[in-house]
Parts: sequence; structure tokens; C-alpha cells
Amino acid sequence: MCTHAIGDRGNRIVLDAYEAALGAVPTNDHRFRVEHAQVLSPDDIPRFARLGIVPSMQTTHQISDMAGPRRAWARRVLGAYAWRSLLDTGVTIANGTDAPVEVVDTRRTFHARSRARTRRTSHRADGIRTKS
Repeated sequence: MCTHAIGDRGNRIVLDAYEAALGAVPTNDHRFRVEHAQVLSPDDIPRFARLGIVPSMQTTHQISDMAGPRRAWARRVLGAYAWRSLLDTGVTIANGTDAPVEVVDTRRTFHARSRARTRRTSHRADGIRTKS
């Protein structure tokens, strides 16, 4: 099962629902996934690993929409794009492109992946052009 959740409240609701489902019907091979998991409460970060839930995140979002969230999410942005915090809990992250919302460009995806690790605010990938 895959559920779409971007904000911290949405992610908490999904994690609570998955936890309740796993409590009712325990299974180790459930393959539950949260699509985006873009803004997380620090308390929810370890829940992904504890419950065996895969966050399916898109590193390209850090390039394309980081300026907007910084303004809109205020302090919540501290829980945004929490790849390192999630990885440190032992969880496996699925990285996707979110096409067709984001452009499918391997160079941009790898550049975004690098930015996800370093948190640098370089805009170099924004100028990458593909051959027509």
C-alpha cells in the first residue's frame, strides 16, 4: 500500500493508520510506503524504521520547491527533506523522479541527490538543459 503524504500532519495520520493496521494484522512483509514524506515531525522519523515503512522521496523536490516551503512552512521546514535523519534510523528510502510533476533528467536527479546529502543551496541544476 502506498499513501500520498507531504506535510507533517499528513505523514503523522498515515503513520498512525499504518501502525493501527499492523497492530490488527501483524506482518513483516507489508511493504507499506509513504509517497513524498516531505515534511516530518522529528518524533515521526524513527517510526518509519520501527514500523518497516518505506519513505518514497524525490530529491528533485529540494531543488524545485525548497524556496516555497521555507516561506510557507516556517519552523516546520526543519523536518523537511529529512533523508539523513531517516537513513540514520536504518530505513531504506526509495528515490524517484515524481514524473510527470518533475522533469525526468538523470543529471538533475543525481545533482539533487548530492544536494540532499550536503544541504547546499547551489542552483546549478536549475540551469541544466537537455539536448532537444
